Amino acid sequence: MADGAADSVFSQQWASLLVDNFTSNPFDIKKTQEVFLNWLEPLQLQWRKEINWKDLRWYVEEKARRGAFSTFLASQIKDSEPDETIDSVAIGDTCLFIIHDDKAKMFPMMNSSDFGNTPHLLCSYERYNTKILPYMQTSTTKVGRGDLIIMATDAFAKWLLEDSCDGKRSWTLFQDIDQSMFEEVINYLRKSKKIRNDDTTAAFIYFE
Repeated sequence: MADGAADSVFSQQWASLLVDNFTSNPFDIKKTQEVFLNWLEPLQLQWRKEINWKDLRWYVEEKARRGAFSTFLASQIKDSEPDETIDSVAIGDTCLFIIHDDKAKMFPMMNSSDFGNTPHLLCSYERYNTKILPYMQTSTTKVGRGDLIIMATDAFAKWLLEDSCDGKRSWTLFQDIDQSMFEEVINYLRKSKKIRNDDTTAAFIYFE
């Protein structure tokens, strides 16, 4: 999952490239940072090729030359005995929740205070990413039957984390609902000012 930064141009295209390519050509999360940089290189080239530079207004081109930015959260589920494991890597404030026995494990954010206005982001230009790699975090957690995995962008993730820390089981609101019902819940949370009015994406994976 990736969340393009609103203050950079062509960030949604950059976020889509990250997600689509990890889905079709994943890198080994447990490998070195050099492997990750090598995986990013063709995506950065592709991002630049997809921009129609000749038709850009000067101020848009100026921002594009600075690059597009996005959070990045990727997970791989691997078979093992007796349980499966999920390996994850994160840069930024897109979060992973693993619900086991009605308790939530969070990654990479652990407290609501960890969220801020300037999360660490991946850039479509390689010169920035060598500086951000020290902030890349990895995690390995066991998962099994009955567990729930949630991936969520920052506004939803912060609300879910705060409720979890207060002992609430808010994830149960999203069991057996479709896209339209999810949107209704999110709109209610926005109107009641429980979450920030921001793009909200979440994925729910149930282990049965």
